[in-house]
Amino acid sequence: MPCADGWRNVLEPVVARYRHQIRRRYFRGDAAFANPDIYEFLQAEGYKYTIRLPANSVLQDCIVWLLKRPVGLYRARFFGHKVELKRRR
Repeated sequence: MPCADGWRNVLEPVVARYRHQIRRRYFRGDAAFANPDIYEFLQAEGYKYTIRLPANSVLQDCIVWLLKRPVGLYRARFFGHKVELKRRR
């Protein structure tokens, strides 16, 4: 699994660049950024963030029923418009 060694050298200059330019700041990272030090850094800088966690088979077993989509056609709303989606095969 890749890791985020050296994350501070990458993130600090970017955060400094946007610190006074953008009011709403967001960060999205993959599982390599699942590190409490990164969470604390982003929180201290006022960032909202979402970071994908590494796979967890115990959690997946508990929520497997949430991961399954209905078979066939189903309807959804997309920006207020009704759309029909077909499940990929």
